[in-house]
Amino acid sequence: PRKRRRARFVAWWLAHLGSVRFVALANTTAFGCARDDSDLDFFVITKSGTIWTTRLLGGIPWRLLQWTPAPGRERDAVCLSYFISDFGFDVSLHMLRPDDPYFRYWFLSLLPLYDDGVLSDFWTANTNVYRRHPFAQPWMVSPDLRVQVPRFRFPLVACRLLESIARIFQMQWFPPSIHTRMNIDTTVIVNNVALKFHTTDHRAEYRQMYEKLCRKRGVTP
Repeated sequence: PRKRRRARFVAWWLAHLGSVRFVALANTTAFGCARDDSDLDFFVITKSGTIWTTRLLGGIPWRLLQWTPAPGRERDAVCLSYFISDFGFDVSLHMLRPDDPYFRYWFLSLLPLYDDGVLSDFWTANTNVYRRHPFAQPWMVSPDLRVQVPRFRFPLVACRLLESIARIFQMQWFPPSIHTRMNIDTTVIVNNVALKFHTTDHRAEYRQMYEKLCRKRGVTP
């Protein structure tokens, strides 16, 4: 509950940015099985042409409050590690090939906190992610966790100049772990339609374990 209270507060702030269309909590806190010392991972959808500006403004409060991940400061840290624009809905492009079991379950377990109505379009655009899950259904936003659309939102519209400035600032702030892995594979993706910073990525190992377990059980992976 403590983690979800903070997550709703983060989503509340992001919802005040006019460029934010969707905010979800991901990974273990979304599952409801997070460790006490784990951080909070967010997935955010922005309007096209605003992804860099949105991430910059969306992250400023947590930097000032020192709620961002740092050594010895992981507990409930706000990790804005995955953004996409509504121009790049198809996140199956970010999966391992030929299959990515971890990503499939990550996608299906997202916990929506804020949605301006884009959720159904996002689900429809990603049939390639959940095609192995014939009984999968779209996410539901819990009334207890839902962040309503604020009466006032900071009007962030697509602006090349603002995007360029925001991109320059953030590229300078990126640690070496991001610069060295940027756009080499699907772990760290940096472009104008997706910002994905999963520098610690064990998906290949999880896939191997998953396939081994399926074979042991006589199940087709």
